[in-house]
Amino acid sequence: MFKFISKIIKDFLDIYAYTDDSHSFTFTNQFKGHNPVINPITGKHKVSVPKILKRILIVFIIALAVFLFVRIITM
Repeated sequence: MFKFISKIIKDFLDIYAYTDDSHSFTFTNQFKGHNPVINPITGKHKVSVPKILKRILIVFIIALAVFLFVRIITM
């Protein structure tokens, strides 16, 4: 169970673009040909902006739900 949770957290924090990136949110990086997109000029991995925005939105929604839940309980 701990290995599963740590894998989900690691994949959630992985914000790099991959050659086979789809627009769906997946928790596995074990497909063949799942190679990071590398900037030919700098040689660094490219960051995926849609992934960052999705994760910000997910964290915001979770934080809002927790805030509302605590607010309802304390009333």
